[in-house]
Amino acid sequence: MVKNIIIAVQSLFVIGLGAYVVTSNRGGQPEPLPAAQSGIAKENAEAPSSVESKQVQDTKQLSKAHNLIAALYEENQALEKETEPSLEKGIKQLVESPGMQNVIRKDASRKVKHNYAGLFKKLGFGPEQEAALMAMLVDQKVESAGTDIQWMAGNIEEAAKQMVAAREKIHQQILEQFGQEALDEYRYWEATEDERKAVTKMNRDLGENRLDGEASDMLVGMMYDTLGEFKELDYLGQPENFDPRDFNPEYRENIMGQVDQLHGRYLEQAAATLSPLQLATYEATLSQQRKDLEQFLRYTFNLMSKENP
Repeated sequence: MVKNIIIAVQSLFVIGLGAYVVTSNRGGQPEPLPAAQSGIAKENAEAPSSVESKQVQDTKQLSKAHNLIAALYEENQALEKETEPSLEKGIKQLVESPGMQNVIRKDASRKVKHNYAGLFKKLGFGPEQEAALMAMLVDQKVESAGTDIQWMAGNIEEAAKQMVAAREKIHQQILEQFGQEALDEYRYWEATEDERKAVTKMNRDLGENRLDGEASDMLVGMMYDTLGEFKELDYLGQPENFDPRDFNPEYRENIMGQVDQLHGRYLEQAAATLSPLQLATYEATLSQQRKDLEQFLRYTFNLMSKENP
């Protein structure tokens, strides 16, 4: 629904620096959060044992990173009036360390390969072109760590500027190297991330009754087009427009009311093409998505807002 709200801190969540809470919630000390979106695809098969031992080492490093974040947060509580808060400084030093940069890049490579596989297929690129685009996307994810730091430190306006600049940069790179058609495909792929995740989740739950590729694409397109009719939700779907400090209980209730209307429109239109079982599963998927979003908005507001009810 509200598309890509958490992109600003997604990379740090992925490597375990902020536990998804920082990405989507503000309030107290860092703690684990429920996933804000419900359609994450299955991860790749496990690596051979030789690689597995290295992954265990990485996991231990990530665990230490998360513990450090929690400690820095506690320290920052007593140093809020400093020009450069301890939390921001500590995270910045951690993210910029060679070891963590290596972890971030490896994770970004894995995520890009997995999350953009469908886009690469649609583009029909050869190995060299695919490798070039993948390199661009990985670099973008790694560089976004600086934006994540700004966001986590509460510098929402600065983070928003960096998000816009990063998006314009990758768009220009794709346009210059691959052309307008590739850029259009990429922009649509990015814009429909949440919709694709919802449909993927629904199909996974349906098993052998799942939609085929064409029907899935049509459902994603319907959701994307319908969201465009809800101007405020569509606006908030751009990560630079999302400020968690705005989502007090009253505004949150207003937004969730709009979400209910949006989901109602989804179900109305989907009823014309889905079987009863598919429609019921789709409704359950939307219900979970709504629950996750409401938790996300509440936690984010509590984590970032000075009101902190």
